Amino acid sequence: MPRLLPQKEDENLTPKDDISLCAKGAQDLIFSQAKEHGLAFKVIAARSRTPESTLRTYAGTKGKMVEMPVGALNRLCGVIPEQLLSLLLPDGWSIVRIADELDHDAAAEAMGKYLAAHRAAIHPDSPAGREISDCEDKELRELFAEVRGVVA
Repeated sequence: MPRLLPQKEDENLTPKDDISLCAKGAQDLIFSQAKEHGLAFKVIAARSRTPESTLRTYAGTKGKMVEMPVGALNRLCGVIPEQLLSLLLPDGWSIVRIADELDHDAAAEAMGKYLAAHRAAIHPDSPAGREISDCEDKELRELFAEVRGVVA
């Protein structure tokens, strides 16, 4: 999944500062998007067994934002959609839930969505004609991640 936030260029930043800025920018986006999808801090706190005040420090709503540790990410898995949590990872990487068993109906549905989106993307009347545009590529990659999550 491509990074949604631009990297901040500043010659005075150390590599550690740059990583921290990227993570904190992603955290801000994750929690604001979660809120837009109806996931309030209280709900996230209860489902993840993380104190609400701690979540607010990760979101920066109570003063200084704190970089989220890996343990907190682990507790947020299954609570916040993986597409949002994937923003914490480097470009080209994503969090994909792996199914314990193969649900053939779910696999067929996910593959059907991907194939339908692909057919639409290469249709001559699509935004880039027979080529796949950036917006179509983003959608296809997200749908393919769903396929991988179902069949992996």
